[in-house]
Amino acid sequence: MMLSDLSDKYIEMCTRNMGLKHPVPIHNEMAIVFDMDDCLFQSSELAEYEKNHIKDSYLQLSNSDEETWVAHLSNFNLYREIFHSTLKMDLFEFSEKYERPKLDSFVKPDIELKTLLEKIKIRKFCFTNACRYRAKHVLSYLQLEDVFEAVICTDIVDTEFICKPQKQAYEFLENYLSVSNPQNIYFFDDSLKNIEGANTVGWNTVHVCEDIKRHINELATRVTLFE
Repeated sequence: MMLSDLSDKYIEMCTRNMGLKHPVPIHNEMAIVFDMDDCLFQSSELAEYEKNHIKDSYLQLSNSDEETWVAHLSNFNLYREIFHSTLKMDLFEFSEKYERPKLDSFVKPDIELKTLLEKIKIRKFCFTNACRYRAKHVLSYLQLEDVFEAVICTDIVDTEFICKPQKQAYEFLENYLSVSNPQNIYFFDDSLKNIEGANTVGWNTVHVCEDIKRHINELATRVTLFE
């Protein structure tokens, strides 16, 4: 795969993309950064289905037990990292089989959320541990792809597996956007580990534990989001 083009909205976190820069740098501007899964949408049914489907597939393919799987969850950040590192599964194969479920069985586009996001005048980005194929699959279905200037996602070409909550992931986003002041970044994520990682680099954080629209409106009482 060729180096990501600057016109490509999906920017993969990897060594080959370290020199990429957004054509319109942030510098000292404010920006809002959103996680995707379980943040821009929430579906316990989808989360449970994916968790069980991936686990059951791994146990069958590896002929291992639940204890081994639990240990892998502690040692790796990404499901695809487990499959690649222990089963040598091709990352594109994993993405095709496990990262693009039939979403309409679990979640519907939230037009009210889209309208709310479009009203926000601060620059908006998506920052996800999904690969570009899953990210596009989900954001397109949710009708949110055009809301974000860029989607910073994980890579399935290299096997570095740069992802949240690694400090390198947050630094990648800052470098790509040319962020001069990390305290001007407002970051929404459902994962406490990812929130803690963002706090270590000086971002403002919002832990998403309910409908994200409520969190956005609460932030708007403290920060000017809408004109």
